[in-house]
Amino acid sequence: MKELLKERLHHYIVVNNPELLVRTGGFSIPQYINDKVELAMEQLEKHHIARMTNDEMIERYMALMTAELLPSKFNYLKAVIEQEYPREFTALREQGVLTSKVIGIMERCADAFEGFGFSTEAEVDNTKLRHAIIAIVHREL
Repeated sequence: MKELLKERLHHYIVVNNPELLVRTGGFSIPQYINDKVELAMEQLEKHHIARMTNDEMIERYMALMTAELLPSKFNYLKAVIEQEYPREFTALREQGVLTSKVIGIMERCADAFEGFGFSTEAEVDNTKLRHAIIAIVHREL
């Protein structure tokens, strides 16, 4: 179970928060994953997990381990680029540089994300944040 959770969390990070891999150079990620898995397992042991199916347990573990990684600025920014600049998005993806380009733009958007309070709610409905992000993306592309 522990190894499966480590694999799932690593995959989640690669897909939703790849900036963590770039920012840390990948060196502390194994320790981060191990710590998250251990903490989640300790927390859920206190609850009655014996009554859960394997899939339910994995779902609960993943929710605990990924809570602080939400919402994904990477996915938000990638979606904005895909919606507002579809040709550029396709070109970047075909060139194999989409992830690195999004991470680079994400770093330049840090003040906008901070200033407009990026959150799960803002991800859905924050017009000012979206416009600020679009302006930055426009300059970067």
